[in-house]
Amino acid sequence: MCTVLSLNTDSMRRILLPALIAVIQLVSPPAAARQARLHAEEGPHFVGVPVYLQVIVEGFEETPQPQVEVADPPQGRLELTGVSPSVSTSIRIINGRMSQSRRVRFVFEYQFLAQARGEQVIGPFRVTQNGRQTSTGKLRLMIGEIPVSSRQRLRLILPESPLIVGQRVPVRLEWWVPADLRGTLFDPFLSVPLFERLDAFRFHDPEDPTADIALTIDTASGPIELAATTRSEFQHGEQYLVHTLTRRLTPLRTGEYEFTPASLVVDEVVRWRRDFFGERIPTHARKRRVEDEPRTLIVQALPRAGRPESFSGTVGPGYRLEVAADRSVVQVGDPIRLTLTLRGDAAIETAALPPLTADGGLSSRDFRIPSEKSAKIAGIYADGAKRFEVTVRALHEGVTAIPPLAFSWYDPERQEYRTTRSEPVALSVRPAQVISAADVMSAVPEEEPREPEREPTTAAAIDPKARQHSVFSLTGADLAITTDIDTLLRPSGSLLTSTGAQVGVYGLGLLAILLALPARRRARTDPAELARTKALRAHRAAVTEAHTITEASAALRQMVATAGIRPPPDLDRFLAECDAVAYAPGGASRTLDGPMRARAALLADQLLKETERRLTRIS
Repeated sequence: MCTVLSLNTDSMRRILLPALIAVIQLVSPPAAARQARLHAEEGPHFVGVPVYLQVIVEGFEETPQPQVEVADPPQGRLELTGVSPSVSTSIRIINGRMSQSRRVRFVFEYQFLAQARGEQVIGPFRVTQNGRQTSTGKLRLMIGEIPVSSRQRLRLILPESPLIVGQRVPVRLEWWVPADLRGTLFDPFLSVPLFERLDAFRFHDPEDPTADIALTIDTASGPIELAATTRSEFQHGEQYLVHTLTRRLTPLRTGEYEFTPASLVVDEVVRWRRDFFGERIPTHARKRRVEDEPRTLIVQALPRAGRPESFSGTVGPGYRLEVAADRSVVQVGDPIRLTLTLRGDAAIETAALPPLTADGGLSSRDFRIPSEKSAKIAGIYADGAKRFEVTVRALHEGVTAIPPLAFSWYDPERQEYRTTRSEPVALSVRPAQVISAADVMSAVPEEEPREPEREPTTAAAIDPKARQHSVFSLTGADLAITTDIDTLLRPSGSLLTSTGAQVGVYGLGLLAILLALPARRRARTDPAELARTKALRAHRAAVTEAHTITEASAALRQMVATAGIRPPPDLDRFLAECDAVAYAPGGASRTLDGPMRARAALLADQLLKETERRLTRIS
């Protein structure tokens, strides 16, 4: 007799799945041990040439990223350049046995730049994650000197005369390469100690459309690439290719600065091979070093003798100042926007605007000038010029022009201060139409005289006994306290005892309070403000009824004077247009057309609404 055992799919899954998981856990190897290894690229290693290192970390968790600590080498600079994490998972089945592994790896990349020859010791690197730690061993490198090339040359060209603080000068670095070495030199790496002194000098690198090569310069913040140009020179019977890198230098402080020689390290290919397509591929190269001479740079302070009032710290060979006004016909007190454009040969973008009153400029008797604090405008640099904008106002009709404004600078070549002046800008200033306080107050309607109070003719006024009877008195009143419930609940027969009458009385009282609020607000409002608002409405009506441009502009100016607020820019522009038309031949009687009338009405409404809004806030 045979017995058959049958299992459905779900039953098999419930039995086999836990078993399979247990088998995988049994055959899986334990987690990899935490370890860290340190590798360096093959030598030889030289002074001033970066050595690339790798710290390979394994056996840690994927997150967070491990922290690596290492002591700074005594005679070199060690810098972390990047981190590359990776995670890999693999499953193997051998002879029916399954194994699974998961590998987490971090690669920390460093760059070491030796500053002296001899043996250099780097490390150990300590790696920490979640309280777990491991470390690498120490690495010993032999640092040698790169042989100096006898055919190449490097020159750092600085100004021969002392510099002045704030002076911008070009600094050139030239690399002379024999023409027969063309195509054999790769990976030039420059070190210029002058470019490291960012505490004493500022460098500016303008774009050069003629640049045809990029040179890499090592700095404290990392390597940077700068564009350079190439020219051909014939010297001492040999043809050279001269690669020139130009930077603009500006001294920030005085002193005498001595710099160690600038140097360049380059790979010179000495062996080649041909690929499948016939192209030459370098197979062996040797490093060569090119070195300049030590340099000294002297920076002096600006002389104090002869310094003009219009000097604002600009140093350079020459400058020119241009001034333009947005309007030439104004009334007293109207804003005049001046645009000052400064052009020159150097350091325009850092130039500052001197005081407008300096060296016989604007007079405070003729113009309202911004305060010294507000006049320090940064300006905008564009298209080789720097533009400043400032607003002034003429104080009387005797002003006929914006006088020449002065700008001074120090010329290092002439060793003296120089000054340029703008051309005067003609103005036509007419008296302003201003409404006085008396005019504003006259718009308040006079109160009607009160009639003298008449003698009372009521019976109470005639009969003294009737007047005494109206006085409230408790004489003879029953002040006994009643505790009888029926007496207290019994209606007294008065009209106010009914519920409807009581609700009506309360409603009338609430309505009286609501009606009294606006009256109270009007009573608290300053009569001068009410008069101001009424006058503004009258001027607004005058704007609507104006027939000529002169009448419309006069009504708007009266509104501005009455409102006592700063007019918006749109109103200033509209008044300037009206003045320009009015001063043209026959312009004073020119009829106000539809678009101008609409603009005048819109501006008048804005002034009126702003004044009413202010009155509402005050009340």
